[in-house]
Amino acid sequence: MRTRVDDGATVEDSVIMGSDTYEWDNHTDPVNGKRSAAVPPLGIGANTHIRRSIVDKNPRIGKNVLVTRGEELLELQDAINQPST
Repeated sequence: MRTRVDDGATVEDSVIMGSDTYEWDNHTDPVNGKRSAAVPPLGIGANTHIRRSIVDKNPRIGKNVLVTRGEELLELQDAINQPST
């Protein structure tokens, strides 16, 4: 994996495609020189938990985020695929 993963972040049973570029620590906008609070820095933020997921290239996942494949989605899919009686 070639992307930034901040302190406290965990990645379990997942595929992370990595990043094509690198951002400097100041994460400034090249146009105005200011850091945008609306756009997280390149990589995976602090205290983020990623479980059983595929993360594409150049991710911008903020702090304290949960990315997981919810088991309830499997239950919903089973209910949809069952033939009606």
